[in-house]
Amino acid sequence: MSPTERPNAPEFSPDSQRTQPAPDPIGPSSGSGCGWKVPGCVLGCGAVVGLVLLLVAGYFWWLLSPGEQHPTDAVAGPESSGAYQIRDLGEDEGARRALEEVVRQVQNRSPSGPEDAPTDWLPRDPATLAGAMARVMPREGTLAFERVPGSDEPATVLALNLRGFTRPLRMMLESSDNRTETYRGMPVVNTDGELLVAMADDTLVMSDHPGALRAAMDRLLDGTGQPVASRLELLEPSPESPPILSGGSSFEPGEISEMMRQDEEERGTAPPFDPDQVRGVERIELVVDDLDPEVIRFRVGVGATTPDQARQGAAVIDEMLRDALAADSGATYGAAVSTIGTTSVIDARLTGWIKPFAESIAGDPDETPPAASVKEPALE
Repeated sequence: MSPTERPNAPEFSPDSQRTQPAPDPIGPSSGSGCGWKVPGCVLGCGAVVGLVLLLVAGYFWWLLSPGEQHPTDAVAGPESSGAYQIRDLGEDEGARRALEEVVRQVQNRSPSGPEDAPTDWLPRDPATLAGAMARVMPREGTLAFERVPGSDEPATVLALNLRGFTRPLRMMLESSDNRTETYRGMPVVNTDGELLVAMADDTLVMSDHPGALRAAMDRLLDGTGQPVASRLELLEPSPESPPILSGGSSFEPGEISEMMRQDEEERGTAPPFDPDQVRGVERIELVVDDLDPEVIRFRVGVGATTPDQARQGAAVIDEMLRDALAADSGATYGAAVSTIGTTSVIDARLTGWIKPFAESIAGDPDETPPAASVKEPALE
């Protein structure tokens, strides 16, 4: 036996070192994962993700889209004594700049300046905040006054086409505890005992009279209303651009005089003119042609029975506008009055209106707030 040999050593064999089968090389038949099915797994996962994204996009479309809406000026009908339509201020460049300036002025009048935001989540930049406010403004709205048989006061109807969230709003109305009725398949909700709210498809309708609300919903759903533009008799819209606000009201002979006398009795103060000066006025129309931070340009049409009554009525209304818009406010009101036949037109402009308007919202920063009262301790 050789010295290097070990007694009883087992004979070497390659198979004797193999206690476990050697793993198969990685290939199409290995494991239970994707393996050769990787393309199929990727396609399947992609389809699931795509379906989820599609559902999310569909939900947000359902949430944010305006839905099926009707032109709001259809709420005006033959029994409407007046109707006024305002177009999309959020898309008007001058109105957006005016809104931005109002926000800036209000922020500057806050106790600590622009940095004193009312809530932390509101953007502090005026342009950003004004843009956010513009995005939630209605696309259009119409205010109509409806004559009610047996009543001296006209009913008020307001129709709005919102930019979105109309379907969730309709669901809220359908589930409201204050729901009073269902008219033409649409829920009608009484909010505070006086204001009725309903949806004509996805157009929001509000009124203080149930009969006027139903009539307005019929006109909206059936498309039988009278557009505000076709109701203008005294004023022509500007050919350059559609007016920001337009509309008019008709009155019975002597109706305006009686309204002013009733207002005089309620306020306990006499007006600066004789109400009989406007007795012959039968129609008043308003068209706002331009609105921006520097100026508001508007026209007022006055229709009367005779040229003298139209001229006299326009003079009274002109003075009322001057007192209401510019007296003690810092704004400047200027107007030119012209009369043709039985129609007088007041062509007016209001400059410097931003500051007094912002003060009416936020208050005057120079005004010292009243000091808080301090309760003295009781003497023993």
